[in-house]
Amino acid sequence: MVAGPGGPVDAPGFCPPPRRPEPAARTSPVTASARLARGVLAGLARAGRRSWLAARRPWAWGLWSQRPRVVGYVLTIELLAVVAVTRRMVGALLAHDEDWVRFALLAACATVHLWLSRRQDERQQGAAQGGVQPRIGLASAWTFAGVVVLPAPLMVALILFVRAQRWPPVGRSPYRFAFSTASMLLAAVVARFVLDRTGPHTWAHLDLADSLGQVAIALGAGLVYASTHALLIGVALALSGTSSSTAVLLGTRRDTVLGMTAVALGIVTAALLVSSPALACVMALTAVGAGNYLGQAQELEQAWGHARRDAKTGVLNDLGWAERAERELARARDTGRPVALLMVDADKFKRINDTLGHPVGDAVLRAIGTVLRTATRDRDVVARFGGEEFVVLLPDTGRAGTARVAERIRRTIAELQLPVTDRHGAEVVLKGRQAPVPVDPRGRPLRDVNGNYADAACRVLSVSVGAVVRSGADADLDAMLRNADEAVYAAKDAGRNTVRFKA
Repeated sequence: MVAGPGGPVDAPGFCPPPRRPEPAARTSPVTASARLARGVLAGLARAGRRSWLAARRPWAWGLWSQRPRVVGYVLTIELLAVVAVTRRMVGALLAHDEDWVRFALLAACATVHLWLSRRQDERQQGAAQGGVQPRIGLASAWTFAGVVVLPAPLMVALILFVRAQRWPPVGRSPYRFAFSTASMLLAAVVARFVLDRTGPHTWAHLDLADSLGQVAIALGAGLVYASTHALLIGVALALSGTSSSTAVLLGTRRDTVLGMTAVALGIVTAALLVSSPALACVMALTAVGAGNYLGQAQELEQAWGHARRDAKTGVLNDLGWAERAERELARARDTGRPVALLMVDADKFKRINDTLGHPVGDAVLRAIGTVLRTATRDRDVVARFGGEEFVVLLPDTGRAGTARVAERIRRTIAELQLPVTDRHGAEVVLKGRQAPVPVDPRGRPLRDVNGNYADAACRVLSVSVGAVVRSGADADLDAMLRNADEAVYAAKDAGRNTVRFKA
């Protein structure tokens, strides 16, 4: 430090002395509330604008690229939701002053909850891209409390208000968001029907026996609410894929825990709204705290699982494959039960990468990984073996069962329809080699001048599957991998899009 005309200055080659950081300005409660209000209004404005833009281009909705049975189911559920809500609101009781107060408190608590937990929700939904996302969250506590204590018009308004704040959806197609909203409305109407048939219900001035009875009825209605919502979404997932297992239809264990936790919080909130409305606001902090705890526990579990999973496809990586496969083979050797191995190779994958771009290739790999997960059992071991190759280990599976699984995988991928964006930004729907053909109004296949199907250039999805089955005594992983690889080459030589076994 040397002296200058205006005081000491930094000499060349010397670092200036550290400066004490200035204390951060405190944010007053009024300023924080204003920021929250501005954020909510800005979010609603963006939601309205994007909804208007999407409504102006109905032909571009991702729904139309799904299977016809999925389109029919989604539209049917949405129509049922509209009819049920309309029927419920016709002749509904008029809202009283206390109903409006309860509605305002629930809307405010839900807004605070969503605002404080938005970062964690974004991380969880971002991590779930390409897979099945959580079906229900703790924010449903506020909507279920509305089901319990609000008249039908305010109940519907509360659900729509809460859902609007989640728009635009992160990592989800708009039609999926709309279908989830319709499912929630339909579940709320069904739960309210249960409450009305067991009512009327009052939550004030109850003795112990009456309060236990009210809680039991509310828990039953909450179970109906959560299970109906989960089942409606589960059926859509089952129609979209090939599996109709309980995990797909009713959700994962985490879905069940979150659903019943939200129901319990909703019941407590409903009781507080009637007896002590001010205390209901405390439930916002309780719900956020519970959500953060459950979210952190899930993130720790995901961090452990991500070290053993392929980030691109969601199936196991080399580390996870080696651990699980060796464990299953050791069990097969101990029990003498048969074990099978499939090697699944994407046909002409390099051409997809070269012509459409690597992001499209990644989307194809994700789709194949999803098919492999849904077409197999929970105990089966699915992994990405490298590049465009996948492996599937099938414990306790003989040749006939292996043939059924391999053919199911091959056929499902050959019938896929996968919307993607190519390297030029154009929307393209890649199709399997056996996907439904385009037809004219008379039902005749559309063909080009060369006699090929009009969408022949998009029919690029198929896999070749090599299979090997061994008894427990002969279960050697390296040998089975070599044999399955030879079977894949035999499937390629047979014209691709086929299954071959290695004796």
